Amino acid sequence: PKSPRRPVPCCSDPTHPVRSTPRRKVLGGMSQPTATAYPAQRVEVAQATPVVHGEASNAPVYGEPVQGQPPAYQQPVPAYTAPGMNQGPAQPTQAVVWVEEQGLTATEQYLISLLQYARTVKILSIIDIVFTVLNAIRNPLSLFLVAGPLCGLYGAIKFNPCLATCYLIYSALKTVFNILQLALYDQLFAVRSTWVIVVLAFSTVVQVWITWIAYKYRQLVADLTPEKLDSLARAEGNPNSRRLVFA
Repeated sequence: PKSPRRPVPCCSDPTHPVRSTPRRKVLGGMSQPTATAYPAQRVEVAQATPVVHGEASNAPVYGEPVQGQPPAYQQPVPAYTAPGMNQGPAQPTQAVVWVEEQGLTATEQYLISLLQYARTVKILSIIDIVFTVLNAIRNPLSLFLVAGPLCGLYGAIKFNPCLATCYLIYSALKTVFNILQLALYDQLFAVRSTWVIVVLAFSTVVQVWITWIAYKYRQLVADLTPEKLDSLARAEGNPNSRRLVFA
């Protein structure tokens, strides 16, 4: 048979002596010992060493455990490099870097020139479309002239020789029309205006230059072969291919 449980004296009992030992907490009928504080262990971690001229020493980097000590931080932390300190040679990349244009092959130079003229024709065609539409507000019959710059725009995007030829013919006819207007100004206009003559002469010079750009682009796109077309994407990585040409 179990022995009877000894009664626990009440704290208010004056006859109960004061205990000097830590009390036990009674939870659920079972006595639980109080937590005992143990001295903390000191863990030494090696400090980071600076990197000199891009070379790291064999000393452990911060975060790596010292031999004989438990690991304090498992994830390694890269060593710190001070600003202005030499970080070693640059790593080679796989990107195509265009250094000098004179070091390119004949095919690469041709493709770069083609892209430059194509970009120039695109911008000129867009400007021509805008002015043609604005002119169609006053004269709706001139709206059909927008077909010429549209051929130039899509011919420069698709590298189509037929569309480039159409844009060249359109530019040449427009140049001839401006020259005739300038030559027959007195017969076409009743009042002679110096300002109108200056504007007409300037537009004629600009149109001659546009016709020359369209002619150069037509020559380049006519020599484009399927083999060169496959290398066109690589030539687009050259920064010079984004430049505009003026001659």
